[in-house]
Amino acid sequence: MTRESTSISKISRPRITGIYPRKRLFRLMDAGLDYPVTWISAPAGSGKTTFIASYLDTHKLPFLWYQADASDADIATFFYYMGMAAKKAVPRKRPLPLLTSEYLPNISTFIRRYFETLYGRLPQPFFIIFDNYQDVPADASFHDMIVQGLDIIPDGIHVVVISRADPPHHFARLCANNRCNIIGWDEIRCTLDEFKEITRMKMPKKLTNEKVDLLYARMEGWVAGLVLMMEHAKSGYFDGALPAELTHGRVFDYFANEIFEKAGEETRIFLLKTAFLPMITVQMAEKLTGIHTSGHILSRLIRENYFTVAHPQPEVAYQYHSLFREYLVTKASDTFDTEELNNVKISAAIILEESGQIEDAASLFCKAKEWDGLMQLILKHAESLILQGRSKTLEEWISSVPEDIREVTPWLLFWFGVCRFLYNNPAAGRTYFDKAFKHFHVQGDVTGAWLAWTYAVDTFFHEFENFSSLDAYIRVFEDLIQKNSVFPSSEVESRVIFCRFISMMLRQPDHPEIKIWAKRVFSLLQKCSNMNLRLQCGFYLTVYYVWIGDFTNAGILVDILCKQVHLQTAPPLIRLLGKAAMIFYEWNTGSTGLCLQHISEVIEYTYRTGVHVWNLHLLSSGACAALNDGDIKTAIRLLEQIEPNLPTARKIDICFYHHIIAVKDLIMGNLISASEHVQMEVRMHSEINAPFPMAIGKITMSQIYAAMGKYPEAVMQLALARQIGNWMKSKHIEYMCLLTEAYFALELGIKGVDELHNAETNKHLPFSPTHDECKESDGESQLFRSPFAKVYGGYGLEILRKAMTLGREQNFISCFLWRFDIMPRLCV
Repeated sequence: MTRESTSISKISRPRITGIYPRKRLFRLMDAGLDYPVTWISAPAGSGKTTFIASYLDTHKLPFLWYQADASDADIATFFYYMGMAAKKAVPRKRPLPLLTSEYLPNISTFIRRYFETLYGRLPQPFFIIFDNYQDVPADASFHDMIVQGLDIIPDGIHVVVISRADPPHHFARLCANNRCNIIGWDEIRCTLDEFKEITRMKMPKKLTNEKVDLLYARMEGWVAGLVLMMEHAKSGYFDGALPAELTHGRVFDYFANEIFEKAGEETRIFLLKTAFLPMITVQMAEKLTGIHTSGHILSRLIRENYFTVAHPQPEVAYQYHSLFREYLVTKASDTFDTEELNNVKISAAIILEESGQIEDAASLFCKAKEWDGLMQLILKHAESLILQGRSKTLEEWISSVPEDIREVTPWLLFWFGVCRFLYNNPAAGRTYFDKAFKHFHVQGDVTGAWLAWTYAVDTFFHEFENFSSLDAYIRVFEDLIQKNSVFPSSEVESRVIFCRFISMMLRQPDHPEIKIWAKRVFSLLQKCSNMNLRLQCGFYLTVYYVWIGDFTNAGILVDILCKQVHLQTAPPLIRLLGKAAMIFYEWNTGSTGLCLQHISEVIEYTYRTGVHVWNLHLLSSGACAALNDGDIKTAIRLLEQIEPNLPTARKIDICFYHHIIAVKDLIMGNLISASEHVQMEVRMHSEINAPFPMAIGKITMSQIYAAMGKYPEAVMQLALARQIGNWMKSKHIEYMCLLTEAYFALELGIKGVDELHNAETNKHLPFSPTHDECKESDGESQLFRSPFAKVYGGYGLEILRKAMTLGREQNFISCFLWRFDIMPRLCV
């Protein structure tokens, strides 16, 4: 049997033979089809599953069957298996999306879109069955998710929920709105007439009417008890007498034990051991029990309706009824000593993992406290679980390992960090990556060390809170690369190239090798097999080229990215990365109309998909583009869309918001508000320590100070921005500084020559990108030269000519800060 075929039994309907068709229940079911949902609740062993299975068979209805269990507490597990079920039902359709981390911030949208897509693919009429619903933990988010899906069921689709319990409180609104029909114990219980028909089918030797009446009265219509009592009555001496205080479960155990003890020794051992396998194939049973007649035993159980059902697969998988399995597991605990019982659990866990039932395998390893087996399972399946979006499941398994073992096992620490990182907690993830790195480094695990380093560095890009801490990781890189210049795999090499380049871009833009690393990142766009990493490379490299003013290469990159993201198979996050790069480029190159059009289209796309992680960036880009074009109304409209998201926004997005407000208020003449917002922007930028945004804040502050008549302060802020630009080797910043300087010269030649001349600009500048103390620029800035005071001698025009020459050389059509209200005056 393949690894998938057994685990896929979770989405397979049990095949039950020799069923008595309960037409009374069929009529109840038909009468309730006007409701989109039918909830069937009755005690275990009441025949709920058999009833629905026979109903589907009798009416030849298409269906999708889903067996709920404890693993569905992680709803990503549900979406993973439901996607498999949908593919099985409509195989020619594209796979449904997995619940990966980018969907989590707006999970309600994902849930709604998922179920809309699912329903839209299914033929009509169609039935969706959720069996064993009671096995999902009561506090799981699964229930809210299911209700959201049930709220939007279209005509022609009917959902049946099978449970031992009544609907939980999450279903209250659904029931109150008459959208859920409940078939309970009173309806499900077997009638006397039905029981008589069942006895005629099941009993080769007919029971007397008196005995049938006695059996029925004792079991009150409980099918499992009736079947067991019939088996017991075959001996001919059963009189129906039982202790009155026995519950249904105790009655089941009572009769099951009577029948179990009459079985042969080999069959009893077989049953006790295979009870630890939720799904059983002949091969699995033989491997666990060593009994070569396992196939005959399983066939006999089915043939004799011994609380066993079969799931038709490429290889048949068998499943014990939950009551029967519970009885057998309890019996096994009483029969085997502790060591033997643990050995059975461990052996069963190993077999389950081999067959693809990894959730059940992990559970058994935990129950047996077999931590080595659990850790091997975790490390073997961690990556696939992450790709399936099931990081919560992975985190729970890792948390099950005792802390003293977990804290000295670097791969567990690493994957635990990945789980935290994906659940939008980069700082917590970084803590575990750092711990893992130390152990990897000591153990000489080069692959582990590089991966831990890259993931730790990656957390800074997602967090965008404080890049000064990256300096320590850069030093670690330099030590690692000296000792391990050959990478253990292309995957590791790709991640290292990406993270090394971004760390240089943010903390070492003056590094002599940054252009070499930029070329290496560019090459990943052609050869990297990881589409997500490939698009990240493209996005950040585009940003870098825009930052330094290389718009030619930025344009080439955007063309490449657009071709890749237009692929229909590209998932939403990948497509958004490419679109974000395109929009960033359009804004900075003055293509305002296209920029705003694309933002509108992309924002609409994010609402369709529920992936909103780039919305603030996109809206901010649009607001800046609108301001550059003088469209204040559009900028304000976009700002209004940003504001509700600020409480949960990243620091960089909040900075961007203050920047936009400051520029808007500056243009509109609200100088006090502009000053307040730009000061908040610059203060936050000093905490983040990202060079280009800091320079933008300084230029904006200088323009606001100039408008307020604070010329010495304006000069100082512009000088600081110029220093950052020189450090970054950024023609873009230089261009913006020259334009601002020309504006100052031309305007201030009339307004404030004396104040400007007296500014103490030759002191050390307080900002230094890499050190606490100031780092002086090479030579003296144009801003400080004495001709600056000679405004009437054409200094402003000289600076403007330099700006325009630079813009022509670099193919600048626009820039980050393009003041529509100033540029016409400069160019007159």
